[in-house]
Amino acid sequence: MPSDHDIDRLRQRIAAHRRTLATYLEQVAITGKAHVRPEVPAGIVTARDEIRKLKQTLRRWGVTVEDHPDDDDALGPLPSQSLVDAPVAPDPGKPDASGLPPALDPVTRRRLMNAARAAAVAGAWDEAAAHFAQIAALVPTDQEVQARLTEARQRHALPQRYAALAALRGDDAWEAVQDELDAMRALAPDYADPEGHAAWVAARAQAEHHYQAALTALEQQAWPAALAALRALGDDAASYPDVERLRGVAQQGGAQQVQACYRRGAFSEALDYLAEGHLTDAASIAVGAQIIETPAAPFAVRRRAAEIVGTLGDPRIPVTLAAWQAELAQRSTAFGQPQGYWCYVPAGSYQIGGWDKGQAAATLPLPTFWIARYPITVAQYAPFVAEGYGEVAERWWTPKGWQWKQSSKKTEPYNWNNALFTGANQPVSGVSWYEATAFCAWLSERLAEVLPAGWTLRLPTEAVWEVAAAYDAQGQRRPYPWGDVAPTPDLAISNASGLDRPASVGCCPAGAAACGALDMAGNVGEWACSSYSGYPGEAAQEVKDFIPNNRDVPYRGGLFLQNNTYVRCGARTRSRPYIWNDLQGFRVVAAPPC
Repeated sequence: MPSDHDIDRLRQRIAAHRRTLATYLEQVAITGKAHVRPEVPAGIVTARDEIRKLKQTLRRWGVTVEDHPDDDDALGPLPSQSLVDAPVAPDPGKPDASGLPPALDPVTRRRLMNAARAAAVAGAWDEAAAHFAQIAALVPTDQEVQARLTEARQRHALPQRYAALAALRGDDAWEAVQDELDAMRALAPDYADPEGHAAWVAARAQAEHHYQAALTALEQQAWPAALAALRALGDDAASYPDVERLRGVAQQGGAQQVQACYRRGAFSEALDYLAEGHLTDAASIAVGAQIIETPAAPFAVRRRAAEIVGTLGDPRIPVTLAAWQAELAQRSTAFGQPQGYWCYVPAGSYQIGGWDKGQAAATLPLPTFWIARYPITVAQYAPFVAEGYGEVAERWWTPKGWQWKQSSKKTEPYNWNNALFTGANQPVSGVSWYEATAFCAWLSERLAEVLPAGWTLRLPTEAVWEVAAAYDAQGQRRPYPWGDVAPTPDLAISNASGLDRPASVGCCPAGAAACGALDMAGNVGEWACSSYSGYPGEAAQEVKDFIPNNRDVPYRGGLFLQNNTYVRCGARTRSRPYIWNDLQGFRVVAAPPC
């Protein structure tokens, strides 16, 4: 039994032939039968014949088909005076003895055949048809001439047939356009297609293939395949009114599948659904974000989850102004239980320094503050880059040493165009201390209305960083953010992780500090805003600015390229504030002035 698609296709073809027929009949009505152009009668006959065949097929399938008044020869026989459509009768004044037309003499036949063939070669098919018709009228048994006459008439009708394709294309009847093009190519394989109908048909056929594949995948509950097929429709999706509804079904089914995989611990399978189906619903992306910070998932799986979620928009990280405002509004005052992006650290007096034998120590009072759960990411830093930096310090070497000026227009971090360092949820790196403090001022200005009075977003002092990294809920200090256990790739991103770039933020959930902050150890070094040489006694005092050549700016936490010595809470490093061709990053704190 034919499908609904097959039936619709034949109905479209009937409609197309009826439009062509109506055009020809209108020409007959305007010019009259005696003056109609040669190709019109042949076109009428062809159209009616096709309509008749198609109706017969549909009725044979048991489909009711309405007749149209123009489907049959309602106007009576068309004129036969045209040499294109009917043989030219011989001179009635010169019949032979039998009353039959006289035989065509060889000279006349040769002359007419040469003229006909020459016209055909030149593409003058109406002229060729006229000459072949003269020969056929006198020698009706000549099969070659009859065949050439039929070909000439059909070739002469090609422009009208081609022009009729525009109406079919307007009705999106690409199957009928394909059938008509096939028929035309059978007559003239090299017939030009200036309107690009063949390319349009190929694109629509491909779109239909994708649509049918999507329906099959939906029936089989293969959600990623369904979404991929629907996505492949591209601009042709407008031809299918149910696409959005089908996409919603696939998204919902895919989301449920992702959540089911996560619940049973099939993390890689959940990521396969997320990546292959390009699920963009918030619930699916949230599952991917959960996998990043699920200690039970292997590190490679967590890292893959972070890369996938980074391309979809990591929900853990505020990027827009509205998202920053929302995160500030919901910050928790429960130590170790962050509600989103901010980790609370209570006011108190804390020992700073004294990590190693003989190292000085100081007990410093600190006010309440909230430290960001992650270092600032590429996606968070991008709006700042888009607005432009302004002037920053530039240096160059002379025989007298380094020379400086404050006139260089810098537009982006050092690693901004290196694909190894530009994942949306990777920590931004290659940022100088000047750039980091400028970002903090820029962001504080935009969030002034939702910050507590007098508070800003700024770099942490060494004291603030150290307390957030090392102290637990009982006020005890730990050598590593997570405790006393020696570092492993599951706890911190160091050279033992074997990476050639920083990992996306938060890939080591087991290495979280007691306050909830992640990546305090390893991944990228983090600038601080106090004096390196003033440590530990001045470690809580904010330094507003450094001269460019001052090698007194601390950064903490270690890098993904450094060994585990640098991921200790007490490890310290320093640099000059202009250094930007290295791998330093930073995180921010929300706090009152020091």
